Amino acid sequence: MSSEETQRLIKSKQFKKWIAIGCLVATGAGITGIAMRVMKQDPLATFKRTLPDELPDSVAIRSTDSQFNHYDEGKPKTTCNVKTIEIAQNRQMYTFTGITNGKLEWKNAMYQFNAERGSWNGFVKKLVLSGASKFKGKDFDLSSDELTYDENQRTLNMIHPVTGTAFGGKLSVASFRYELDRESFKAGKGEWIGIPSGGMQKDVPIQTNRTIWSFTADETERKPEVKDVTFYTKVRATDGDIILVAPKMEVNKKTDVITATGRVQYFGTKANLIADKIVIYQKEKRAVLTGNVTMLVKPKDKQEEPAKEVELTPLPPAVPDSISSTRPPAPDDESTKKKEEEIRSMKNLRQYPLIILAPAIEYWYKKGERHAIITGNPQARQDLPESGWRYVWADNAKYDGEKELLALFSAPTKKDVIMKNSVGDEMYAESGVLSTKEDDDTYSFKKSRGTAPVHDDDLPTSDKKKGDGTTGTGTDKGKGKGGGLNGPIGRKA
Repeated sequence: MSSEETQRLIKSKQFKKWIAIGCLVATGAGITGIAMRVMKQDPLATFKRTLPDELPDSVAIRSTDSQFNHYDEGKPKTTCNVKTIEIAQNRQMYTFTGITNGKLEWKNAMYQFNAERGSWNGFVKKLVLSGASKFKGKDFDLSSDELTYDENQRTLNMIHPVTGTAFGGKLSVASFRYELDRESFKAGKGEWIGIPSGGMQKDVPIQTNRTIWSFTADETERKPEVKDVTFYTKVRATDGDIILVAPKMEVNKKTDVITATGRVQYFGTKANLIADKIVIYQKEKRAVLTGNVTMLVKPKDKQEEPAKEVELTPLPPAVPDSISSTRPPAPDDESTKKKEEEIRSMKNLRQYPLIILAPAIEYWYKKGERHAIITGNPQARQDLPESGWRYVWADNAKYDGEKELLALFSAPTKKDVIMKNSVGDEMYAESGVLSTKEDDDTYSFKKSRGTAPVHDDDLPTSDKKKGDGTTGTGTDKGKGKGGGLNGPIGRKA
Protein backbone atom coordinates (compact mmCIF):
# COMPACT_ATOMS: atom_id res chain seq x y z
CA MET A 1 0.00 0.00 0.00
CA SER A 2 1.34 3.31 -1.07
CA SER A 3 2.02 6.02 1.44
CA GLU A 4 -0.73 8.13 -0.07
CA GLU A 5 -3.38 5.43 0.50
CA THR A 6 -2.07 4.94 3.99
CA GLN A 7 -2.53 8.62 4.78
CA ARG A 8 -6.12 8.57 3.45
CA LEU A 9 -6.96 5.54 5.62
CA ILE A 10 -5.55 7.21 8.75
CA LYS A 11 -7.53 10.39 8.14
CA SER A 12 -10.70 8.36 7.57
CA LYS A 13 -10.26 6.54 10.91
CA GLN A 14 -9.57 9.81 12.76
CA PHE A 15 -12.70 11.37 11.28
CA LYS A 16 -14.83 8.42 12.36
CA LYS A 17 -13.30 8.61 15.83
CA TRP A 18 -14.17 12.31 16.21
CA ILE A 19 -17.67 11.62 14.93
CA ALA A 20 -18.09 8.89 17.59
CA ILE A 21 -16.78 11.18 20.33
CA GLY A 22 -19.10 13.92 19.18
CA CYS A 23 -22.06 11.55 19.28
CA LEU A 24 -21.14 10.43 22.77
CA VAL A 25 -20.84 14.04 23.99
CA ALA A 26 -24.17 14.93 22.43
CA THR A 27 -25.82 11.89 23.94
CA GLY A 28 -24.33 12.66 27.38
CA ALA A 29 -25.51 16.24 27.23
CA GLY A 30 -28.98 15.09 26.35
CA ILE A 31 -29.07 12.59 29.18
CA THR A 32 -27.77 15.21 31.60
CA GLY A 33 -30.40 17.67 30.51
CA ILE A 34 -33.13 15.10 30.91
CA ALA A 35 -31.80 14.16 34.37
CA MET A 36 -31.70 17.80 35.44
CA ARG A 37 -35.24 18.33 34.26
CA VAL A 38 -36.38 15.25 36.15
CA MET A 39 -34.57 16.40 39.29
CA LYS A 40 -36.20 19.79 39.08
CA GLN A 41 -39.69 18.38 38.80
CA ASP A 42 -42.04 18.91 41.84
CA PRO A 43 -43.62 15.60 42.91
CA LEU A 44 -46.63 17.61 44.09
CA ALA A 45 -46.96 19.43 40.80
CA THR A 46 -50.11 17.50 39.95
CA PHE A 47 -51.72 18.82 43.11
CA LYS A 48 -50.77 22.36 42.21
CA ARG A 49 -52.13 21.99 38.70
CA THR A 50 -55.49 20.99 40.17
CA LEU A 51 -55.50 24.24 42.22
CA PRO A 52 -54.40 26.88 39.72
CA ASP A 53 -53.50 30.31 41.14
CA GLU A 54 -54.58 29.35 44.71
CA LEU A 55 -51.31 28.35 46.42
CA PRO A 56 -48.31 30.60 46.84
CA ASP A 57 -44.93 29.27 45.76
CA SER A 58 -43.96 28.64 49.41
CA VAL A 59 -46.88 26.22 49.97
CA ALA A 60 -46.60 22.63 48.82
CA ILE A 61 -50.05 21.37 49.75
CA ARG A 62 -53.32 22.52 51.27
CA SER A 63 -55.96 20.33 52.83
CA THR A 64 -59.35 21.02 54.45
CA ASP A 65 -61.21 19.27 57.27
CA SER A 66 -58.21 17.15 58.14
CA GLN A 67 -56.52 15.62 61.16
CA PHE A 68 -52.97 16.49 62.13
CA ASN A 69 -50.93 13.80 63.90
CA HIS A 70 -47.39 14.23 65.19
CA TYR A 71 -45.43 11.57 67.02
CA ASP A 72 -41.71 10.83 67.28
CA GLU A 73 -40.29 7.94 69.26
CA GLY A 74 -39.92 8.93 72.89
CA LYS A 75 -41.67 12.29 72.44
CA PRO A 76 -45.16 13.57 73.23
CA LYS A 77 -47.95 12.57 70.90
CA THR A 78 -49.98 15.42 69.43
CA THR A 79 -53.20 15.21 67.44
CA CYS A 80 -55.86 17.73 66.44
CA ASN A 81 -58.61 18.37 63.93
CA VAL A 82 -58.12 21.39 61.63
CA LYS A 83 -60.36 23.29 59.27
CA THR A 84 -57.45 23.95 56.91
CA ILE A 85 -53.80 22.96 56.88
CA GLU A 86 -51.03 24.24 54.62
CA ILE A 87 -47.66 22.48 54.32
CA ALA A 88 -44.65 24.49 53.18
CA GLN A 89 -42.29 23.40 50.43
CA ASN A 90 -39.68 22.48 53.06
CA ARG A 91 -42.13 19.98 54.60
CA GLN A 92 -41.30 21.35 58.10
CA MET A 93 -43.63 24.34 58.38
CA TYR A 94 -47.36 23.81 58.91
CA THR A 95 -50.08 26.47 59.18
CA PHE A 96 -53.49 25.67 60.68
CA THR A 97 -56.88 27.36 61.01
CA GLY A 98 -59.85 26.18 63.06
CA ILE A 99 -58.02 23.88 65.51
CA THR A 100 -60.39 21.68 67.55
CA ASN A 101 -60.19 18.53 69.65
CA GLY A 102 -56.45 19.00 70.18
CA LYS A 103 -54.75 16.43 72.40
CA LEU A 104 -51.23 16.30 73.78
CA GLU A 105 -50.28 13.07 75.56
CA TRP A 106 -47.16 12.72 77.68
CA LYS A 107 -46.22 10.60 80.73
CA ASN A 108 -49.74 9.28 81.26
CA ALA A 109 -51.11 12.83 81.31
CA MET A 110 -53.54 14.15 78.74
CA TYR A 111 -53.75 17.84 77.78
CA GLN A 112 -56.38 19.34 75.50
CA PHE A 113 -56.23 22.45 73.33
CA ASN A 114 -58.26 24.51 70.84
CA ALA A 115 -57.39 27.66 68.90
CA GLU A 116 -58.48 29.85 66.03
CA ARG A 117 -55.08 29.60 64.36
CA GLY A 118 -51.79 27.81 64.79
CA SER A 119 -48.46 26.83 63.30
CA TRP A 120 -45.96 24.02 63.70
CA ASN A 121 -42.22 24.58 63.13
CA GLY A 122 -40.53 21.24 62.62
CA PHE A 123 -37.03 22.76 62.75
CA VAL A 124 -37.36 24.04 66.33
CA LYS A 125 -40.22 21.70 67.34
CA LYS A 126 -42.63 24.43 68.44
CA LEU A 127 -46.41 24.64 68.20
CA VAL A 128 -47.82 28.19 68.39
CA LEU A 129 -51.55 28.71 68.94
CA SER A 130 -53.11 32.15 68.49
CA GLY A 131 -56.47 33.85 68.49
CA ALA A 132 -58.93 32.51 71.07
CA SER A 133 -56.72 29.70 72.43
CA LYS A 134 -57.45 27.27 75.24
CA PHE A 135 -55.23 24.75 76.99
CA LYS A 136 -56.55 22.30 79.58
CA GLY A 137 -54.77 19.92 81.96
CA LYS A 138 -55.57 18.02 85.13
CA ASP A 139 -55.10 21.10 87.34
CA PHE A 140 -56.00 23.97 85.00
CA ASP A 141 -58.19 25.17 82.13
CA LEU A 142 -56.69 28.37 80.70
CA SER A 143 -57.37 30.82 77.88
CA SER A 144 -55.10 33.33 76.18
CA ASP A 145 -54.71 34.98 72.78
CA GLU A 146 -51.39 33.17 72.23
CA LEU A 147 -49.56 30.19 73.66
CA THR A 148 -46.44 28.28 72.64
CA TYR A 149 -45.68 24.61 73.20
CA ASP A 150 -41.97 23.77 73.03
CA GLU A 151 -41.53 20.05 72.40
CA ASN A 152 -37.78 20.05 73.13
CA GLN A 153 -38.24 21.76 76.49
CA ARG A 154 -41.63 20.15 77.21
CA THR A 155 -42.99 23.55 78.23
CA LEU A 156 -46.17 25.51 77.68
CA ASN A 157 -45.62 29.26 77.67
CA MET A 158 -48.29 31.99 77.67
CA ILE A 159 -46.74 35.46 77.60
CA HIS A 160 -50.00 37.36 77.14
CA PRO A 161 -52.74 37.78 79.82
CA VAL A 162 -54.19 34.46 80.94
CA THR A 163 -57.62 33.73 82.42
CA GLY A 164 -59.43 30.58 83.46
CA THR A 165 -59.40 28.10 86.32
CA ALA A 166 -56.39 26.60 88.05
CA PHE A 167 -55.86 24.50 91.16
CA GLY A 168 -59.44 24.81 92.37
CA GLY A 169 -59.97 28.52 91.77
CA LYS A 170 -60.27 31.31 89.21
CA LEU A 171 -56.99 32.58 87.77
CA SER A 172 -56.20 35.88 86.06
CA VAL A 173 -52.47 36.52 85.54
CA ALA A 174 -50.14 38.38 83.20
CA SER A 175 -48.34 35.19 82.08
CA PHE A 176 -48.17 31.45 82.73
CA ARG A 177 -45.43 28.87 82.13
CA TYR A 178 -45.93 25.14 82.70
CA GLU A 179 -43.36 22.31 82.54
CA LEU A 180 -44.88 18.96 81.52
CA ASP A 181 -41.99 16.79 82.70
CA ARG A 182 -41.81 18.32 86.17
CA GLU A 183 -45.46 19.38 86.52
CA SER A 184 -44.24 22.76 87.77
CA PHE A 185 -45.41 26.25 86.85
CA LYS A 186 -44.70 29.96 87.21
CA ALA A 187 -47.41 32.60 86.93
CA GLY A 188 -46.89 36.33 86.50
CA LYS A 189 -48.57 39.15 88.36
CA GLY A 190 -52.26 38.57 88.92
CA GLU A 191 -55.00 37.11 91.10
CA TRP A 192 -56.30 33.70 92.18
CA ILE A 193 -59.73 33.37 93.84
CA GLY A 194 -60.91 30.14 95.46
CA ILE A 195 -60.80 27.84 98.48
CA PRO A 196 -57.18 27.00 99.33
CA SER A 197 -56.34 23.34 99.89
CA GLY A 198 -56.09 22.42 103.55
CA GLY A 199 -58.76 24.93 104.56
CA MET A 200 -56.75 28.14 104.85
CA GLN A 201 -59.96 29.90 105.90
CA LYS A 202 -59.18 28.49 109.36
CA ASP A 203 -55.48 29.28 109.29
CA VAL A 204 -55.30 32.82 110.60
CA PRO A 205 -56.00 33.16 114.34
CA ILE A 206 -58.06 35.86 116.05
CA GLN A 207 -60.63 35.78 113.29
CA THR A 208 -63.92 34.24 112.18
CA ASN A 209 -63.90 31.75 109.32
CA ARG A 210 -64.67 32.36 105.66
CA THR A 211 -64.46 30.14 102.60
CA ILE A 212 -63.48 32.14 99.52
CA TRP A 213 -60.01 33.70 99.44
CA SER A 214 -58.38 36.10 97.00
CA PHE A 215 -54.61 35.95 96.44
CA THR A 216 -52.84 38.69 94.48
CA ALA A 217 -49.11 38.26 93.92
CA ASP A 218 -46.34 39.57 91.70
CA GLU A 219 -45.28 35.97 91.06
CA THR A 220 -46.62 32.52 91.91
CA GLU A 221 -44.47 29.43 91.42
CA ARG A 222 -44.42 25.70 92.03
CA LYS A 223 -40.85 24.46 91.76
CA PRO A 224 -39.99 20.98 90.44
CA GLU A 225 -37.81 20.05 93.41
CA VAL A 226 -40.67 20.76 95.86
CA LYS A 227 -43.84 19.97 93.96
CA ASP A 228 -46.07 20.20 97.04
CA VAL A 229 -45.09 23.79 97.84
CA THR A 230 -46.48 26.91 96.15
CA PHE A 231 -44.31 30.04 96.44
CA TYR A 232 -45.73 33.58 96.36
CA THR A 233 -43.81 36.86 95.96
CA LYS A 234 -45.30 40.14 97.20
CA VAL A 235 -48.58 38.47 98.09
CA ARG A 236 -51.81 39.90 99.48
CA ALA A 237 -54.41 37.41 100.66
CA THR A 238 -57.90 38.22 101.92
CA ASP A 239 -61.17 36.46 102.66
CA GLY A 240 -63.16 39.67 103.06
CA ASP A 241 -62.73 39.74 106.83
CA ILE A 242 -58.95 39.65 107.15
CA ILE A 243 -56.01 40.77 105.01
CA LEU A 244 -52.56 39.14 105.05
CA VAL A 245 -49.65 40.88 103.29
CA ALA A 246 -46.15 39.40 103.00
CA PRO A 247 -43.06 39.78 100.79
CA LYS A 248 -42.84 35.98 100.55
CA MET A 249 -45.22 33.14 101.35
CA GLU A 250 -45.00 29.36 101.01
CA VAL A 251 -48.00 27.02 101.11
CA ASN A 252 -47.12 23.34 101.58
CA LYS A 253 -50.01 21.19 100.40
CA LYS A 254 -48.50 17.97 101.77
CA THR A 255 -47.74 19.15 105.32
CA ASP A 256 -50.49 21.82 105.49
CA VAL A 257 -47.95 24.38 106.66
CA ILE A 258 -48.07 28.04 105.58
CA THR A 259 -44.94 30.17 106.03
CA ALA A 260 -44.92 33.94 105.52
CA THR A 261 -41.65 35.86 105.84
CA GLY A 262 -40.40 39.41 105.56
CA ARG A 263 -42.41 42.30 106.91
CA VAL A 264 -45.55 40.19 107.40
CA GLN A 265 -48.68 42.22 108.12
CA TYR A 266 -52.06 40.99 109.30
CA PHE A 267 -55.17 43.18 109.30
CA GLY A 268 -58.34 41.87 110.94
CA THR A 269 -61.55 43.10 112.49
CA LYS A 270 -60.29 42.34 116.01
CA ALA A 271 -56.55 42.92 115.69
CA ASN A 272 -53.72 44.08 113.44
CA LEU A 273 -50.20 42.72 113.75
CA ILE A 274 -46.77 42.75 112.18
CA ALA A 275 -43.98 40.18 112.51
CA ASP A 276 -40.83 39.07 110.73
CA LYS A 277 -42.21 35.56 110.26
CA ILE A 278 -45.51 33.71 110.67
CA VAL A 279 -45.74 29.92 110.41
CA ILE A 280 -49.19 28.30 110.47
CA TYR A 281 -49.47 24.56 111.15
CA GLN A 282 -52.94 23.78 109.84
CA LYS A 283 -53.15 20.18 111.07
CA GLU A 284 -52.29 21.25 114.62
CA LYS A 285 -54.29 24.50 114.41
CA ARG A 286 -51.19 26.30 115.65
CA ALA A 287 -49.56 29.58 114.59
CA VAL A 288 -46.04 30.73 115.49
CA LEU A 289 -45.19 34.43 115.19
CA THR A 290 -41.52 35.39 115.60
CA GLY A 291 -39.33 38.45 115.21
CA ASN A 292 -40.40 41.90 116.39
CA VAL A 293 -44.02 40.92 116.92
CA THR A 294 -46.25 43.96 117.39
CA MET A 295 -49.97 43.30 117.88
CA LEU A 296 -52.67 45.96 118.11
CA VAL A 297 -55.85 44.63 119.74
CA LYS A 298 -58.67 46.93 118.70
CA PRO A 299 -61.19 48.34 121.18
CA LYS A 300 -64.52 46.55 121.32
CA ASP A 301 -66.47 49.29 119.51
CA LYS A 302 -64.08 49.02 116.53
CA GLN A 303 -64.18 45.24 116.18
CA GLU A 304 -67.25 45.24 113.94
CA GLU A 305 -65.62 47.44 111.31
CA PRO A 306 -64.23 45.82 108.12
CA ALA A 307 -60.51 45.09 108.06
CA LYS A 308 -58.43 47.67 106.22
CA GLU A 309 -54.76 48.13 105.48
CA VAL A 310 -53.05 50.78 107.57
CA GLU A 311 -49.42 51.60 108.19
CA LEU A 312 -47.95 49.22 110.77
CA THR A 313 -44.61 50.07 112.34
CA PRO A 314 -42.74 47.73 114.71
CA LEU A 315 -42.61 49.42 118.12
CA PRO A 316 -39.45 49.35 120.23
CA PRO A 317 -39.82 47.89 123.72
CA ALA A 318 -40.05 50.30 126.63
CA VAL A 319 -37.88 50.07 129.76
CA PRO A 320 -39.80 50.26 133.06
CA ASP A 321 -37.38 52.78 134.63
CA SER A 322 -37.60 55.14 131.67
CA ILE A 323 -41.39 55.04 131.88
CA SER A 324 -41.31 56.00 135.56
CA SER A 325 -38.90 58.90 135.02
CA THR A 326 -41.12 60.52 132.39
CA ARG A 327 -44.35 60.40 134.41
CA PRO A 328 -45.73 63.95 134.91
CA PRO A 329 -47.06 64.87 138.37
CA ALA A 330 -50.87 64.91 138.54
CA PRO A 331 -52.82 67.73 140.21
CA ASP A 332 -54.87 66.83 143.30
CA ASP A 333 -58.48 67.58 142.32
CA GLU A 334 -61.75 65.72 141.78
CA SER A 335 -61.38 65.42 138.01
CA THR A 336 -57.94 63.90 138.52
CA LYS A 337 -59.32 61.41 141.03
CA LYS A 338 -61.97 60.26 138.54
CA LYS A 339 -59.32 59.90 135.87
CA GLU A 340 -57.19 57.81 138.23
CA GLU A 341 -60.10 55.48 138.86
CA GLU A 342 -60.48 54.95 135.11
CA ILE A 343 -56.78 54.20 134.73
CA ARG A 344 -56.69 51.78 137.68
CA SER A 345 -59.86 49.92 136.77
CA MET A 346 -59.46 46.83 134.57
CA LYS A 347 -63.15 46.81 133.63
CA ASN A 348 -62.45 49.17 130.76
CA LEU A 349 -59.63 47.01 129.33
CA ARG A 350 -61.54 46.38 126.11
CA GLN A 351 -62.60 49.97 125.59
CA TYR A 352 -59.16 51.15 124.40
CA PRO A 353 -56.52 49.91 121.95
CA LEU A 354 -53.99 47.48 123.44
CA ILE A 355 -50.52 47.03 121.96
CA ILE A 356 -48.58 43.82 122.69
CA LEU A 357 -44.86 43.52 121.93
CA ALA A 358 -43.02 40.19 121.98
CA PRO A 359 -40.17 38.39 120.20
CA ALA A 360 -42.33 35.27 119.84
CA ILE A 361 -45.98 34.23 120.22
CA GLU A 362 -47.19 30.64 119.78
CA TYR A 363 -50.97 30.37 119.48
CA TRP A 364 -53.29 27.36 119.32
CA TYR A 365 -56.51 28.56 117.69
CA LYS A 366 -58.76 25.49 117.60
CA LYS A 367 -62.10 26.36 119.15
CA GLY A 368 -62.30 24.95 122.67
CA GLU A 369 -58.49 24.77 122.94
CA ARG A 370 -57.48 28.37 122.32
CA HIS A 371 -54.35 29.34 124.22
CA ALA A 372 -51.02 31.08 123.67
CA ILE A 373 -47.44 31.05 124.94
CA ILE A 374 -45.64 34.40 124.80
CA THR A 375 -41.87 34.47 125.34
CA GLY A 376 -38.89 36.82 125.17
CA ASN A 377 -39.80 39.47 127.79
CA PRO A 378 -43.17 40.50 126.36
CA GLN A 379 -44.87 43.74 127.30
CA ALA A 380 -48.23 45.35 126.75
CA ARG A 381 -49.24 48.98 126.73
CA GLN A 382 -52.58 50.73 126.60
CA ASP A 383 -53.08 54.41 125.83
CA LEU A 384 -56.02 55.99 127.63
CA PRO A 385 -57.80 59.35 127.30
CA GLU A 386 -56.09 62.56 128.42
CA SER A 387 -52.57 61.12 128.10
CA GLY A 388 -53.28 58.27 130.50
CA TRP A 389 -51.53 54.92 130.02
CA ARG A 390 -50.95 51.44 131.47
CA TYR A 391 -47.92 49.16 131.02
CA VAL A 392 -47.29 45.50 131.87
CA TRP A 393 -43.96 43.62 131.61
CA ALA A 394 -43.08 39.94 132.18
CA ASP A 395 -40.37 37.41 131.39
CA ASN A 396 -43.01 35.20 129.74
CA ALA A 397 -46.76 34.81 129.69
CA LYS A 398 -49.54 32.37 128.92
CA TYR A 399 -53.00 33.23 127.68
CA ASP A 400 -56.08 31.04 128.11
CA GLY A 401 -58.41 32.07 125.33
CA GLU A 402 -61.29 29.96 126.62
CA LYS A 403 -61.23 31.40 130.16
CA GLU A 404 -59.91 34.78 129.03
CA LEU A 405 -57.11 34.81 131.59
CA LEU A 406 -53.58 36.15 131.14
CA ALA A 407 -50.89 34.60 133.37
CA LEU A 408 -47.60 36.48 133.81
CA PHE A 409 -44.34 34.92 135.00
CA SER A 410 -40.92 36.14 136.09
CA ALA A 411 -37.52 34.71 135.30
CA PRO A 412 -36.24 32.27 137.98
CA THR A 413 -35.42 33.98 141.32
CA LYS A 414 -36.66 37.35 140.03
CA LYS A 415 -39.70 39.58 140.41
CA ASP A 416 -39.92 41.02 136.93
CA VAL A 417 -43.66 40.88 136.49
CA ILE A 418 -44.23 44.63 136.50
CA MET A 419 -47.32 46.83 136.23
CA LYS A 420 -47.17 50.62 135.98
CA ASN A 421 -49.55 53.37 135.02
CA SER A 422 -49.66 57.13 134.52
CA VAL A 423 -51.15 57.62 137.99
CA GLY A 424 -47.91 56.46 139.59
CA ASP A 425 -48.88 52.94 140.66
CA GLU A 426 -46.09 50.39 140.47
CA MET A 427 -46.34 46.65 141.09
CA TYR A 428 -43.54 44.05 141.15
CA ALA A 429 -44.38 40.37 141.54
CA GLU A 430 -43.11 36.88 140.97
CA SER A 431 -46.26 36.02 139.00
CA GLY A 432 -49.74 37.30 138.36
CA VAL A 433 -53.05 36.51 136.68
CA LEU A 434 -55.28 39.09 134.97
CA SER A 435 -58.79 38.69 133.63
CA THR A 436 -59.35 39.98 130.09
CA LYS A 437 -63.13 39.59 130.25
CA GLU A 438 -65.25 42.63 129.68
CA ASP A 439 -66.30 44.42 132.90
CA ASP A 440 -64.12 42.06 134.97
CA ASP A 441 -61.72 43.81 137.35
CA THR A 442 -60.21 40.76 139.05
CA TYR A 443 -56.51 39.93 139.26
CA SER A 444 -54.04 38.37 141.69
CA PHE A 445 -50.28 38.55 142.23
CA LYS A 446 -47.92 36.31 144.21
CA LYS A 447 -44.94 37.50 146.21
CA SER A 448 -45.63 41.06 145.23
CA ARG A 449 -44.73 44.53 146.36
CA GLY A 450 -46.06 47.80 145.09
CA THR A 451 -46.57 51.50 145.63
CA ALA A 452 -49.61 53.62 144.90
CA PRO A 453 -49.92 57.40 145.46
CA VAL A 454 -53.02 58.34 147.47
CA HIS A 455 -54.76 61.61 148.25
CA ASP A 456 -54.95 63.13 151.74
CA ASP A 457 -58.71 62.70 151.97
CA ASP A 458 -58.36 58.99 151.24
CA LEU A 459 -56.22 58.29 154.33
CA PRO A 460 -57.59 57.33 157.75
CA THR A 461 -57.57 60.12 160.35
CA SER A 462 -54.78 58.48 162.34
CA ASP A 463 -52.59 58.37 159.22
CA LYS A 464 -53.30 62.03 158.49
CA LYS A 465 -52.07 63.00 161.90
CA LYS A 466 -48.91 61.08 161.32
CA GLY A 467 -48.39 62.89 158.03
CA ASP A 468 -48.01 59.59 156.11
CA GLY A 469 -50.05 60.00 152.96
CA THR A 470 -47.76 60.03 149.92
CA THR A 471 -47.54 56.34 149.04
CA GLY A 472 -49.06 53.03 149.96
CA THR A 473 -47.80 49.44 149.78
CA GLY A 474 -50.18 46.54 149.29
CA THR A 475 -49.58 42.95 150.51
CA ASP A 476 -51.84 40.22 151.83
CA LYS A 477 -50.29 40.09 155.32
CA GLY A 478 -48.89 43.56 155.79
CA LYS A 479 -46.17 45.83 154.62
CA GLY A 480 -42.85 44.26 153.66
CA LYS A 481 -43.80 40.61 154.22
CA GLY A 482 -43.69 39.62 150.53
CA GLY A 483 -47.16 38.12 150.28
CA GLY A 484 -49.72 38.48 147.50
CA LEU A 485 -52.08 41.18 146.27
CA ASN A 486 -55.64 40.84 145.05
CA GLY A 487 -58.14 43.33 143.67
CA PRO A 488 -57.62 46.83 142.32
CA ILE A 489 -54.49 48.82 143.14
CA GLY A 490 -54.61 52.22 144.85
CA ARG A 491 -57.56 54.39 145.72
CA LYS A 492 -60.98 52.78 145.97
CA ALA A 493 -64.17 54.66 145.32
